[in-house]
Amino acid sequence: MTDIHQFDEIRPYFDYEVPDVLKRIVRERGFLNFVKTFFPEQSTKKIIQDLLKIKTIAEFQRHLVYPRSKNYSFQRIRTNILWARTS
Repeated sequence: MTDIHQFDEIRPYFDYEVPDVLKRIVRERGFLNFVKTFFPEQSTKKIIQDLLKIKTIAEFQRHLVYPRSKNYSFQRIRTNILWARTS
């Protein structure tokens, strides 16, 4: 018989957990350093303020993950195109 809580430590968060998790994680220097690499133009204070406004997983993805992944993909595509043209 399997314990239904066996993987609680590694499961995805539920929306209702997001605000508390973000309150906890913005106190982690490593996390802030990581996020700062994606938002170098913003102050740490602004990043924390923006993170604490997020209430759901969809908001987190929409405001943090998607904009940066889109820019990253564009940069990779543009770099590959430039590389292809010069070779």
